[in-house]
Amino acid sequence: MKIPNLRWIIALMLFLATSINYADRLALSVVSSDLRKEFAMTEQDYSFVVTAFLLATHHVRGLGIHCRPPRTRAGFAVFIFTWSLAAMLHGFRAREMVRWEEPASARPRRAG
Repeated sequence: MKIPNLRWIIALMLFLATSINYADRLALSVVSSDLRKEFAMTEQDYSFVVTAFLLATHHVRGLGIHCRPPRTRAGFAVFIFTWSLAAMLHGFRAREMVRWEEPASARPRRAG
């Protein structure tokens, strides 16, 4: 089955992905003061967060070379796996931060 205007659909999807990426970059700078207050970050700590974000987005763009045909499906599988792994690790880290913020009286005591 042939999809009409497939090239334009792909071009639109790429445009939307790029627009979302730039919106994410802008959103990070807009909420910087709130992030620094909520997580008690210094300006240097926040600069590490921004640098890590920019390096990650730059790294993903460079990996697009590996998605050239005939390796497109394998490349997408690797990217989806990596993204899912990063999301899972983020969830584990968030859980640890919540546990760390609990008062000492709420933590279970170890027998020993």
